Amino acid sequence: MAPRSRGVLLLVLPLALGAARVQAATHTLPIGTVLPVTFETTVLGAALSAFVGMWVRNKLPMPYHPVFNVPAFARASSDRFFLCIEATDPRFDRHATATFLESLHPVGVSEVVP
Repeated sequence: MAPRSRGVLLLVLPLALGAARVQAATHTLPIGTVLPVTFETTVLGAALSAFVGMWVRNKLPMPYHPVFNVPAFARASSDRFFLCIEATDPRFDRHATATFLESLHPVGVSEVVP
């Protein structure tokens, strides 16, 4: 047995025996056995809350979007990509955006009606 593992054994063994003695005397679990489970359950709850919160905040799953009605969208996943600019920004200017997109020489620019 390596010196390091002997030292760990000498440190852990009295703690384990003491915990067993406390448990037998009071019929309760010592804090050392309850604390890790409590911590892991708290972390699991936080992770699940963050996961569900992100789904709710991002409105997922969203099985429908008005951009799906554009005929060119059918080829978006096979050999092209599709850029959707939504007009929810108060500084959005429909004419300036269309002019800018046309200056990039795209295959097509389509306006989507919600």
